[in-house]
Amino acid sequence: MRFLDGFFKELFLNEDVLPVNFRYTVCSKKCGYFENVLSIISYTDKEVVLKLKKGSLTVVGNNLFIKSYNKGDICIGGEILSVCFVG
Repeated sequence: MRFLDGFFKELFLNEDVLPVNFRYTVCSKKCGYFENVLSIISYTDKEVVLKLKKGSLTVVGNNLFIKSYNKGDICIGGEILSVCFVG
């Protein structure tokens, strides 16, 4: 089970009610967890651009680094200043 599935289940939200192209959580600007990522378009210590099924996400910050990337989920560490969806 993915990280946030339990949360949405508790709110009685599922993909029939709320179709999910992607989900992300940022914790205290120190790390972000992103789901349903197809690939990494670009990566620097200031910006990470992630390809989604429909669109892309741009993560901007300082000292960014990839903690893990596995099966469509990615964890990004560093100081996250903003996340922007383009789609």
